[in-house]
Amino acid sequence: MKPSDTNRKPLRSRRWKQHIPTQESILTYRALKPVHRFLDHHCLWQFNRRSVAGGAAVGLFFAIAFPVAQIPLAAIAAILFKVNLPVAVFGTLLSNPFTTPALLYLAFQLGAFLVGGDPSDAATVASTQAAVFDFTNFNSLLEWMRHSLTWIQSVGTSLIIGMIVLSVLLSVIGYVAVHAIWRFRAVSRWRTRCTERRRSTRCAAEESAN
Repeated sequence: MKPSDTNRKPLRSRRWKQHIPTQESILTYRALKPVHRFLDHHCLWQFNRRSVAGGAAVGLFFAIAFPVAQIPLAAIAAILFKVNLPVAVFGTLLSNPFTTPALLYLAFQLGAFLVGGDPSDAATVASTQAAVFDFTNFNSLLEWMRHSLTWIQSVGTSLIIGMIVLSVLLSVIGYVAVHAIWRFRAVSRWRTRCTERRRSTRCAAEESAN
Protein backbone atom coordinates (compact mmCIF):
# COMPACT_ATOMS: atom_id res chain seq x y z
CA MET A 1 0.00 0.00 0.00
CA LYS A 2 1.29 3.43 -0.87
CA PRO A 3 2.14 5.85 1.94
CA SER A 4 -0.36 8.31 0.49
CA ASP A 5 -3.14 5.76 1.00
CA THR A 6 -2.26 5.13 4.64
CA ASN A 7 -2.07 8.85 5.43
CA ARG A 8 -5.19 9.85 3.53
CA LYS A 9 -7.63 9.45 6.43
CA PRO A 10 -5.49 11.34 8.99
CA LEU A 11 -5.01 14.12 6.46
CA ARG A 12 -8.74 14.35 5.90
CA SER A 13 -9.35 14.51 9.66
CA ARG A 14 -6.82 17.29 10.09
CA ARG A 15 -8.28 19.18 7.14
CA TRP A 16 -11.84 19.43 8.48
CA LYS A 17 -10.67 20.08 12.01
CA GLN A 18 -8.78 23.14 10.77
CA HIS A 19 -12.14 24.82 10.10
CA ILE A 20 -13.42 24.24 13.65
CA PRO A 21 -12.61 26.92 16.25
CA THR A 22 -10.21 25.75 18.95
CA GLN A 23 -10.25 26.59 22.63
CA GLU A 24 -7.27 28.90 22.20
CA SER A 25 -8.84 30.84 19.33
CA ILE A 26 -12.13 31.29 21.21
CA LEU A 27 -10.45 32.52 24.37
CA THR A 28 -8.62 35.26 22.46
CA TYR A 29 -11.88 37.21 22.09
CA ARG A 30 -12.02 39.93 24.73
CA ALA A 31 -15.81 39.89 24.71
CA LEU A 32 -15.70 36.36 26.13
CA LYS A 33 -13.32 37.22 28.95
CA PRO A 34 -16.07 37.22 31.62
CA VAL A 35 -16.94 33.60 30.75
CA HIS A 36 -13.40 32.27 30.27
CA ARG A 37 -13.65 30.12 33.36
CA PHE A 38 -16.70 28.34 31.93
CA LEU A 39 -14.96 27.66 28.61
CA ASP A 40 -11.78 26.28 30.10
CA HIS A 41 -12.98 22.71 30.59
CA HIS A 42 -11.21 20.26 28.29
CA CYS A 43 -14.38 18.24 27.62
CA LEU A 44 -15.87 21.17 25.72
CA TRP A 45 -13.19 20.87 23.04
CA GLN A 46 -12.47 17.14 22.89
CA PHE A 47 -13.30 15.25 19.70
CA ASN A 48 -14.10 11.83 21.09
CA ARG A 49 -17.21 9.74 20.62
CA ARG A 50 -18.97 10.73 23.82
CA SER A 51 -18.25 14.45 23.53
CA VAL A 52 -19.19 14.76 19.84
CA ALA A 53 -22.34 12.65 20.24
CA GLY A 54 -23.44 14.73 23.20
CA GLY A 55 -22.74 17.95 21.33
CA ALA A 56 -24.78 16.78 18.35
CA ALA A 57 -27.69 15.82 20.63
CA VAL A 58 -27.63 19.20 22.39
CA GLY A 59 -27.40 21.19 19.16
CA LEU A 60 -30.21 19.32 17.41
CA PHE A 61 -32.47 19.58 20.45
CA PHE A 62 -32.16 23.36 20.75
CA ALA A 63 -32.38 23.80 16.98
CA ILE A 64 -36.03 22.69 17.13
CA ALA A 65 -37.18 23.19 20.71
CA PHE A 66 -36.39 26.92 20.84
CA PRO A 67 -37.22 29.14 17.85
CA VAL A 68 -34.93 31.93 19.12
CA ALA A 69 -31.61 32.14 20.98
CA GLN A 70 -30.66 28.60 19.96
CA ILE A 71 -26.89 29.19 19.86
CA PRO A 72 -26.46 30.70 23.35
CA LEU A 73 -28.83 28.14 24.86
CA ALA A 74 -26.98 25.26 23.17
CA ALA A 75 -23.65 26.69 24.35
CA ILE A 76 -24.91 26.90 27.94
CA ALA A 77 -26.22 23.33 27.78
CA ALA A 78 -22.92 22.10 26.32
CA ILE A 79 -21.06 23.73 29.22
CA LEU A 80 -23.44 22.19 31.77
CA PHE A 81 -23.29 18.69 30.27
CA LYS A 82 -19.56 18.91 29.41
CA VAL A 83 -19.99 18.00 25.73
CA ASN A 84 -18.32 19.36 22.60
CA LEU A 85 -19.18 23.05 22.35
CA PRO A 86 -18.43 23.70 18.63
CA VAL A 87 -20.50 20.67 17.59
CA ALA A 88 -23.41 21.81 19.77
CA VAL A 89 -23.35 25.29 18.25
CA PHE A 90 -23.03 23.89 14.73
CA GLY A 91 -25.98 21.55 15.32
CA THR A 92 -28.32 24.49 15.92
CA LEU A 93 -27.77 25.58 12.31
CA LEU A 94 -30.22 22.87 11.27
CA SER A 95 -32.86 25.49 12.00
CA ASN A 96 -32.43 28.54 9.79
CA PRO A 97 -34.66 30.77 7.64
CA PHE A 98 -34.44 28.28 4.77
CA THR A 99 -35.24 25.09 6.71
CA THR A 100 -37.58 26.47 9.39
CA PRO A 101 -40.76 26.37 7.25
CA ALA A 102 -40.29 22.64 6.59
CA LEU A 103 -39.35 21.94 10.22
CA LEU A 104 -42.36 23.85 11.54
CA TYR A 105 -44.60 22.04 9.09
CA LEU A 106 -43.23 18.68 10.22
CA ALA A 107 -43.56 19.64 13.90
CA PHE A 108 -47.16 20.80 13.41
CA GLN A 109 -48.07 17.61 11.54
CA LEU A 110 -46.54 15.53 14.32
CA GLY A 111 -48.28 17.53 17.03
CA ALA A 112 -51.62 17.38 15.22
CA PHE A 113 -51.24 13.61 14.95
CA LEU A 114 -50.51 13.28 18.68
CA VAL A 115 -52.99 15.73 20.22
CA GLY A 116 -55.37 16.54 17.39
CA GLY A 117 -55.61 19.53 15.08
CA ASP A 118 -55.98 20.46 11.44
CA PRO A 119 -52.78 19.47 9.60
CA SER A 120 -53.90 21.37 6.49
CA ASP A 121 -53.20 24.67 8.28
CA ALA A 122 -49.50 23.83 8.44
CA ALA A 123 -48.99 23.81 4.67
CA THR A 124 -50.53 27.27 4.27
CA VAL A 125 -48.50 28.77 7.08
CA ALA A 126 -45.26 27.11 5.95
CA SER A 127 -45.64 28.58 2.46
CA THR A 128 -46.38 31.98 4.01
CA GLN A 129 -43.24 31.73 6.12
CA ALA A 130 -41.13 30.96 3.04
CA ALA A 131 -42.67 33.85 1.10
CA VAL A 132 -42.10 36.38 3.88
CA PHE A 133 -38.36 35.79 4.12
CA ASP A 134 -36.21 37.43 1.46
CA PHE A 135 -32.54 36.57 1.88
CA THR A 136 -31.56 39.69 -0.11
CA ASN A 137 -33.19 41.99 2.44
CA PHE A 138 -32.03 41.83 6.06
CA ASN A 139 -35.12 43.71 7.27
CA SER A 140 -37.26 40.84 6.07
CA LEU A 141 -35.61 38.65 8.72
CA LEU A 142 -37.30 40.66 11.46
CA GLU A 143 -40.60 40.41 9.63
CA TRP A 144 -40.08 36.66 9.23
CA MET A 145 -39.40 36.30 12.96
CA ARG A 146 -42.54 38.31 13.77
CA HIS A 147 -44.67 36.08 11.53
CA SER A 148 -43.11 32.98 13.07
CA LEU A 149 -43.90 34.06 16.61
CA THR A 150 -47.43 35.02 15.60
CA TRP A 151 -47.95 31.59 14.06
CA ILE A 152 -46.59 29.84 17.15
CA GLN A 153 -49.10 31.72 19.28
CA SER A 154 -51.98 30.92 16.93
CA VAL A 155 -51.47 27.19 16.44
CA GLY A 156 -50.81 26.59 20.14
CA THR A 157 -50.65 23.11 21.59
CA SER A 158 -50.21 21.10 18.39
CA LEU A 159 -47.08 22.98 17.34
CA ILE A 160 -45.54 23.11 20.81
CA ILE A 161 -46.01 19.38 21.41
CA GLY A 162 -44.72 18.63 17.92
CA MET A 163 -41.62 20.78 18.42
CA ILE A 164 -40.81 19.11 21.72
CA VAL A 165 -41.28 15.59 20.37
CA LEU A 166 -39.38 16.37 17.15
CA SER A 167 -36.49 17.96 19.05
CA VAL A 168 -36.18 14.91 21.30
CA LEU A 169 -36.35 12.53 18.32
CA LEU A 170 -33.70 14.43 16.36
CA SER A 171 -31.52 14.65 19.46
CA VAL A 172 -31.69 10.90 20.01
CA ILE A 173 -31.13 10.20 16.30
CA GLY A 174 -28.11 12.50 16.24
CA TYR A 175 -26.64 10.90 19.36
CA VAL A 176 -27.11 7.35 18.07
CA ALA A 177 -25.91 8.27 14.57
CA VAL A 178 -22.63 9.72 15.86
CA HIS A 179 -21.99 6.61 17.96
CA ALA A 180 -22.80 4.36 14.98
CA ILE A 181 -20.58 6.32 12.57
CA TRP A 182 -17.77 6.42 15.12
CA ARG A 183 -18.00 2.66 15.68
CA PHE A 184 -18.18 1.98 11.94
CA ARG A 185 -15.03 4.01 11.32
CA ALA A 186 -13.24 2.32 14.22
CA VAL A 187 -14.13 -1.14 12.90
CA SER A 188 -13.09 -0.12 9.38
CA ARG A 189 -9.71 1.11 10.60
CA TRP A 190 -9.24 -2.06 12.64
CA ARG A 191 -10.03 -4.24 9.62
CA THR A 192 -7.67 -2.19 7.47
CA ARG A 193 -4.86 -2.67 9.96
CA CYS A 194 -5.56 -6.41 10.14
CA THR A 195 -5.50 -6.65 6.34
CA GLU A 196 -2.22 -4.75 6.15
CA ARG A 197 -0.73 -6.91 8.90
CA ARG A 198 -1.72 -10.13 7.12
CA ARG A 199 -0.38 -8.77 3.84
CA SER A 200 2.95 -7.81 5.37
CA THR A 201 3.17 -11.22 7.11
CA ARG A 202 2.45 -12.97 3.81
CA CYS A 203 5.07 -10.91 1.99
CA ALA A 204 7.63 -11.63 4.68
CA ALA A 205 6.88 -15.37 4.49
CA GLU A 206 7.27 -15.35 0.71
CA GLU A 207 10.57 -13.50 0.92
CA SER A 208 11.91 -15.94 3.51
CA ALA A 209 10.79 -18.88 1.36
CA ASN A 210 12.68 -17.51 -1.64
